[in-house]
Amino acid sequence: MYLPQRLVLTSIFISCVITSFAQQTACVDSSTVFLLHSGNARISIQKSITLADSGVFIVGLTRDETITDPSLFIARLDKFNNILFSKKFTGIIGSARKMLQCNNGDILVGVIETDQSLVPVVYVFRFTINGDIVWQKRLEEFTNVPSLNSNVSFEMTEAPGNNFYIGLTDDIETDNLNGVNTSYYHIYKVASAGNILWKTTLVQNESLWGGINAIKEVSNEVLLVTQQYYNGTPYCLGTNFKSIGLIKLDRATGTQLSSKYYCLNFYGTGCLSENDSYRNPVQFLSNGKIIIAGLIGACPRTLLFTIETDHNFANPKCYAYDYIIPYTLTGHTVGVNQFGEVNLFTRGYNVQNFLYATLLPNGNVKMQRKMEMPPGITLSVGSFSPVFKRPDDFLFYVNQQENDQQSLRVIEFKGNNAQTSGCTGKDTIFLAGQPHAIVPISRNWDTTRLETPPIFNTNFNLSDFSFQRQEVCSSISICDSLKISGRDTICLDDPVQQFTVVRNPGCLKIPQWKIDTSAIRAIQIINDTTVSITFKRSWQGYLYAYSSSCNRLSDSLYIKVIPAVLPVQLGKDTTYCDPVVLDAGVNFKSYKWQDGSSGRYFNVDTGGVYYVSVNDFCGNTFSDTIRYSSPSKNLFIGNDTCVQQFPFLVSANSGFKNYQWQNGSNNAGYNATVPGLYYVNATNGCNNSYSDSIMIYQAILPFSLGKDTTLCGQQTITLSAPPGYAGYLWQNNATGNNIVVNDTGFYFVRITDGCNKTFADTIRIDPLTLYFSVGKDTVTICGEESIQLSASTGFTNYLWRPGYNITDANKREPWVNPGVSTTYIATAEKGPGCAVSDSIFVLVKDCPTNFFVPSAFTPNDDRLNDLFGPIATAPLQHYEFRIYDRWGQQVFYSNNIQKKWDGRVKGTNQNAGTFVWRCTYKFFTGLELSKKGSFVLIR
Repeated sequence: MYLPQRLVLTSIFISCVITSFAQQTACVDSSTVFLLHSGNARISIQKSITLADSGVFIVGLTRDETITDPSLFIARLDKFNNILFSKKFTGIIGSARKMLQCNNGDILVGVIETDQSLVPVVYVFRFTINGDIVWQKRLEEFTNVPSLNSNVSFEMTEAPGNNFYIGLTDDIETDNLNGVNTSYYHIYKVASAGNILWKTTLVQNESLWGGINAIKEVSNEVLLVTQQYYNGTPYCLGTNFKSIGLIKLDRATGTQLSSKYYCLNFYGTGCLSENDSYRNPVQFLSNGKIIIAGLIGACPRTLLFTIETDHNFANPKCYAYDYIIPYTLTGHTVGVNQFGEVNLFTRGYNVQNFLYATLLPNGNVKMQRKMEMPPGITLSVGSFSPVFKRPDDFLFYVNQQENDQQSLRVIEFKGNNAQTSGCTGKDTIFLAGQPHAIVPISRNWDTTRLETPPIFNTNFNLSDFSFQRQEVCSSISICDSLKISGRDTICLDDPVQQFTVVRNPGCLKIPQWKIDTSAIRAIQIINDTTVSITFKRSWQGYLYAYSSSCNRLSDSLYIKVIPAVLPVQLGKDTTYCDPVVLDAGVNFKSYKWQDGSSGRYFNVDTGGVYYVSVNDFCGNTFSDTIRYSSPSKNLFIGNDTCVQQFPFLVSANSGFKNYQWQNGSNNAGYNATVPGLYYVNATNGCNNSYSDSIMIYQAILPFSLGKDTTLCGQQTITLSAPPGYAGYLWQNNATGNNIVVNDTGFYFVRITDGCNKTFADTIRIDPLTLYFSVGKDTVTICGEESIQLSASTGFTNYLWRPGYNITDANKREPWVNPGVSTTYIATAEKGPGCAVSDSIFVLVKDCPTNFFVPSAFTPNDDRLNDLFGPIATAPLQHYEFRIYDRWGQQVFYSNNIQKKWDGRVKGTNQNAGTFVWRCTYKFFTGLELSKKGSFVLIR
């Protein structure tokens, strides 16, 4: 667990030496002050950042003593503040507005330079960690448009995929008489190589000026934290006109999604103070919070404010801080570090001192210090540009002048060391804070433009130049020992315990504590050396105390937290096999066994009952008993038996700890599903193995060989008795459970089971008598005529012979057209090997070709002359017959000579009268003829 701390050293070594151009490095845990200067040039730090290796990257300006030759420079310090390199630009004197380290270690720097026409020019540089230029670009955003003020806002952040975002704002005066300006917010998405992916411009009229304070890609949105000033418009009317905003853009296209704004709601004379933050510092934290801070002019006062909110600007918590000192402060710098703390740096009224403080977003002031400059040294204008390595380890810069010599004082503060006032100042109080309410306001953008502007390569060069470093002072801790004191065995009845760390005399460095937080409910710092811990559960582990001194000091205490109620447990009753040692457990203060012995352990060398009584560290008494019984040695699953119905449960006797049957199952019982041999292996409590088996026979049951049946031809029948019995005996002395018979007669079998019981059955098989016929022995047809033959039903595999002039010789009723007299033989089967046959003689003769049509008929349903139609003496190859009434309407048609007219039309009897017929016909041996005539229907 990390606990914020103050490092107070009462026994320290302060080295206050001035060694010209010295490069001596103090202990890494020491607070340090040193000077940087470059001849008579004035050094101004514009931006600095902490690197991944705890070093520092710096961008600033150097000016000669006439302040006519300013040059932009970059430099890098290692974690011990040694200068690794310093390089100066040629041809650019702009102001560095934003710097960040990319995921791959490169450095991005945004610079704004104002040309002679007051037009801001924007540059972006990408450096390697060693200060080499990867690429340099220029954005032409404000070409030929003078900026209203020099504070053009510039913000930049890296996004996933090695892309990054740039945010620029500029304000153009559009109504000079009424003091109305137009604010332009330009947001770029830029690839890692420097090419623009998209650009969005937001335009707001009736503005004094605005700025983008931070950019962050969250999920699929780009979040912009902004600040705005208004000039007499409805926004923030009656206050100092300052507001903050949250704008959301689509990360893929730059399209505006939403916006939300709050008026800061500070009342004064309605002025814009020179002490207002032209850029509010903002930090996006890993827990989803946003921390915003800044200064605001509420004339005649200058206030510091902090805001804590989330990615939706929901429920912002604001605190306002007022200076409680009687003199004026100038040159304020406000920052928010990556740990969520707000930092303030300001120069005193007499250019002889400066103040700095660390605040938390919940309204608490963590640290306030004041540092007096040595005699003869005065402060000059310049940014503090603080950079944080850890919460209590930060670097800042102060411009100073001594004997007309300009230099930069670099201060690395590590802990609040009370004895180092000559090095890092001393504690003071100059701020007082209270909660403050900000007010939501409605605000809309007048114009939104989606653009793809050009971006240009530039060709500025870097050249090496050197700083001289001069050590001023450093503080070194002499703490060299730590020892934790406190109880190492704790009962949960008394869960709150205090632990104290003992340090060597003269060391007041406050230790940090570390413990498994899952085991504790609360931890409280009592004083510099004592901590109170409330435990919430049983636990064993280490409590650590350590101090971040030059030689890291640490100590540990192994703690056992015992439950308030922890009964003794000797274990479950079990089987005695071999000598065993009973353990009553380590968490008790005293023990008493059944024989009066008082040790934690007891040796068991025979079966019996054993018990122990114990007292714990909380004053509770517990007892437990265990019984050791003799092991089982006889395994029995039953005698061999006969069973009529399955499944049948076979059970082993109890007293064994595990069982294994022949199929691998482990229950004490086994369901036998068929007759056979069954066996089981069992292990008793002493791991001795035993086995037993049982033979299960099928008990004899009444059975049947089946109903009496028949046998045909070469057929065979298999007679079967149920399987699984001990013996079988058939009438022919066969001994299997089935026999195959191919003859008629009586058959019987006698079955004997495993228990010597018998049962018998008999079956009679008779010869099979079948009837099979194809009809009359002889049928007569004409020479060209066909006839359908028909065999008896109920058979299979029909076959007719001979097979010529037959439609299908395998059908039961085929058509034949023999042409000559022929004998046809039909065969069929009644099951395998059981065949039958019959024959028919088809007599073919020559028939006369006579055709006759009657002259009358009497359709009166007396079965005499009820149908009318032609009569032919031989088969016809073609035939069509039509009948017409006296009006010429067709009343009958047929192409089959066997179909005659019954005197009805559509079911209605026709009246008596004369009808006309017409017929076309052809015999197989003649020409096609057509005849007609009339006839009389008589009723």
